[in-house]
Amino acid sequence: IYYQLLDTIGSNNYIQREAVVRLMYGYEDNLALSLQYAKRVLDIENRDSRVLAKAKLIIARSDLEYGNYARSHNLCNDIIELTANDDGSEAMYMKIYFKYIDEEYNQAEQLIFSMVERFSSHYWIAKSFILLSDIYVKLDNKYQAKATLESVIQNYDGSDLVNEARLKWEKIIEDERELKTEKVIEINNYADYEINYNDLEINLEYDQE
Repeated sequence: IYYQLLDTIGSNNYIQREAVVRLMYGYEDNLALSLQYAKRVLDIENRDSRVLAKAKLIIARSDLEYGNYARSHNLCNDIIELTANDDGSEAMYMKIYFKYIDEEYNQAEQLIFSMVERFSSHYWIAKSFILLSDIYVKLDNKYQAKATLESVIQNYDGSDLVNEARLKWEKIIEDERELKTEKVIEINNYADYEINYNDLEINLEYDQE
C-alpha cells in the first residue's frame, strides 16, 4: 500500500523508481499486476542487471502464457545473458521448453546439459531433467527416461518435483506393462489359431504329358 502511495506522490525519480521496482517484486505472484510494473521498469534509466532480468522474465512468463512464444524466447535469451541466478535458470528452462514444443529434441537435450554446467538452481535443473525424460519418451528411449526420472526422485529434496517425477515414472511403467500384455495376447491368439484344411479349396494346375 505504501509503495503504491509513493508511486503516486513520489517527489523525485529515485523514490518513484524504488516504488515501481518494489511493486513489481511484491506483485510477482499476480501476473497481470506484476506485468504492468515490469513494463514500467523497462522505461527506468540506470537499472541494474538483476532488476532488468526480473522485469524481462515477468514479461516472458506472460508471453508464454498467452502464446507469444517468439518474443518470450527472445526475452529469455536476453535474461540468460544478464544473470545466472534463479531468474536466469528459469529463462534457460523456458528456452529449453520452446525447443521441446518445436520438436527440436536433440537441441533441447544439449541445452539441458549446458544448463547444468552454468546454472546452480536445483529447482530448475530438476525441472529440466523431468522435461528431459519427456524428450527421451518422444525419442522412444524409455529406459533412459526412467533412469532420468529416478535420478530426480533420488537426488532432489523438494516433494513437488519428486512427486511429478514419480508420476511420470509410474506412467512409463504402466505403458510398458500394457504393451507387454498386448504382445502376449497377440501371441496367444496366433498360437490358438487353427487352420481347418478340410475347408480349404486347393487348385493345383499342372501339365500332363
